[in-house]
Amino acid sequence: MRPELYQSLYLGSLALVLCTLSGAANANTRRIDAALSSADFDIALAAGGRVAGKFGDMQGEVRTLPDGRLQIHMHFASAATEVPGSVRQTKLLRGEDFFDSERYPQVHFTSEPFEASHLHRGGVLQGELYLRGIRRRETLRLLPAACSEPLVQCPVRAEGRINRQHYGMTSLRLVVGNQVHYRFQLRLERVP
Repeated sequence: MRPELYQSLYLGSLALVLCTLSGAANANTRRIDAALSSADFDIALAAGGRVAGKFGDMQGEVRTLPDGRLQIHMHFASAATEVPGSVRQTKLLRGEDFFDSERYPQVHFTSEPFEASHLHRGGVLQGELYLRGIRRRETLRLLPAACSEPLVQCPVRAEGRINRQHYGMTSLRLVVGNQVHYRFQLRLERVP
């Protein structure tokens, strides 16, 4: 066999194997439905009350790993965060004192792998949060599912708290508290 024919067959076979593996990986990944999912947060004010905000442009996926466990990957555009009804507070939220969306346009969260049964009973979920160029391990609390097929029939709900100072948000301490309480509701896109 001529060397160039052998090389063409080898490259063709390699491409077929890679396409097959890619298809298998995609079959085990489901996208988060941004229209049916939400993420919001609130921060206590020193004078009393709270400021409630929303993450916009939420995207992500839930992967089923080869061992059957699940892993959640989410990301948000920090420039799409907002305080509904307040242009001034939204601008402050996106600015240098908080999300600094010009320098850090994305917020990412990747969970550690977990058993699918965790979605039904709820409990602690660990993961890594990437915010303002800083990566930290954080803990979410999954709430028990309200249906038999979480993520599909009903949302998976999770909540947690972070300290904003851990992510370099140290200004306005006399006005805004350090603890940020956040909540997620996640649903997957329907399979056609």
